[in-house]
Amino acid sequence: MTSEQVAGNIFVAGFGDGAVRIYDRRLAPRDSMVKVWKEHKAWIVKVHMQRGGMRELVSGSATGEVKLWDIRMDNPVRGFLAHTKGMRSLSVHEHAPIIATYNNPILSVIFLSFFIYIYILIIIHGQWLNLARCETLEHLYPQGSLALNNKALQQLPAPES
Repeated sequence: MTSEQVAGNIFVAGFGDGAVRIYDRRLAPRDSMVKVWKEHKAWIVKVHMQRGGMRELVSGSATGEVKLWDIRMDNPVRGFLAHTKGMRSLSVHEHAPIIATYNNPILSVIFLSFFIYIYILIIIHGQWLNLARCETLEHLYPQGSLALNNKALQQLPAPES
C-alpha cells in the first residue's frame, strides 16, 4: 500500500489477484475506489507513489512484471519484465527515478529518465555483471534474467577499481 505524500488523500493498494486499486479518502466509503487496473496477472509485490509527485506510480508483480503508471490514465505508461523467473521484491528510491528489483540471486537496479532512457545495473551474487544503456523500455525482452536487446544497447565501461 502507498499514498501520495502531500495531503494523504489518495491511497493505492496492490492485491493477490494482480489488481491495483486507487482510493480517495475524501469520498464516501462506498464510492472511495476511483480506479482499478487489472494489468498484472499475479500477486502484487509492491506499489509505490513517488514522493513529492501527485500521480506517478510503480507496481510490480510476482511474475517479474514492472509497470509505470500515471494514475490519471487507464493504461500503464510503460511496462517491462524485470525477471523471467519471478520477482521477490521491488523498491523505489524516494527522490530519484531508480527502481531495484530482486529475485535470488539477481538484483537489478533500473535508472529511469522521463521513461525515455534507461540504465540497468545487473548484480549476481554481489558481482557487477552489466551496466547498459537502452533507448526505451520497449527494448527489454525476456531471455534469462533481465536480458537486453543488443542492437539497442550502448555498452558503458565498468568503473575503475
